[in-house]
Amino acid sequence: MTVRTYVKATTRAQREAVWRLFESTYPNIARFKLGTPTSRIHYRAFRAGFRWRIGDYIGGEWKGMFVGIERDGYTHT
Repeated sequence: MTVRTYVKATTRAQREAVWRLFESTYPNIARFKLGTPTSRIHYRAFRAGFRWRIGDYIGGEWKGMFVGIERDGYTHT
C-alpha cells in the first residue's frame, strides 16, 4: 500500500530564502554551492524542515525560532 502526501510547490523566491538560511547556518557546507553530493543531502534535509503552514507561506524551526517565508521570499519570525 502506498501512502501519498500532498505538498504544495514552493516558489523560487522561497527556495532562495531557505538557501540563505542554510548558508548562514552551515557556511562550510554551503560554500560548495550544492556541487557535491554531501552538500545536496544536507541542504535537502534542511529544506525538509520547512513545511506549509496556515496561509500561503512555508514555515519551520531555525535556531530556536519559527521562521515563516512568504511566497515572495520575505522572511519573518
